[in-house]
Amino acid sequence: MKKFLLFLILLAFLVGCGQKVPNIPAIRISGKNYPSKGTLIYQVTDENGKPQGKETVDFQTKNNIVCVHSDVKVTTVCLDKNTFLPLSETARFMVNKAPSDVHINFLLNKIKVQIERGGKTKEFYLQKETPLYPDDILDFALQGMDFSQADVYLYDYFPYTSLKYICEVKNLGKEKIRIGKKEAEVYHIVVDFGKKHRDLYFDVKIPHLLLKRVEKNVTFTLKEFIP
Repeated sequence: MKKFLLFLILLAFLVGCGQKVPNIPAIRISGKNYPSKGTLIYQVTDENGKPQGKETVDFQTKNNIVCVHSDVKVTTVCLDKNTFLPLSETARFMVNKAPSDVHINFLLNKIKVQIERGGKTKEFYLQKETPLYPDDILDFALQGMDFSQADVYLYDYFPYTSLKYICEVKNLGKEKIRIGKKEAEVYHIVVDFGKKHRDLYFDVKIPHLLLKRVEKNVTFTLKEFIP
């Protein structure tokens, strides 16, 4: 199940984000209203509404650093609680059925990438863009966005390929959706990757929990939040 979801996310990304710089302002993100800890449990369904498993996302804060872990993506991303900029990421993915461990440090002007595979280590540096967020944390980083903004942009970094893309973030405003048997008022945010897009629905109430996200034919719906 986890490999299937990761494949869909990878496929959607690789055919996606546009490379040109859009004529829209940079996104403003703050961790001011971000919860200091908690667990989000999502029900995963396909395009026919058939259950495909669950995703558990844990986040904790220590020494003004908030770290978010996904058991589906098998990744942990840490951000500065004050600036909400990424600091590090660790992730594991499979290449030819062999595990590869990725360690990333977001330095002042560079991204340091270290990949361990088959007992060998490869290390290299990439130029850092601003604002930039790893794709594995992007949906939850947007939880701290300034929802008064309309169309904005950011750089989306995909650690498995070390590719960076400029993506447009569209704020479609408030609307109401069904979450189970309840109706919720949300901010509808669309991350435009060019040929593909991702729909995100954030609770209008602070801390703006991500209630639902849809990408390609996979839907993640929040079932439980454990503070």
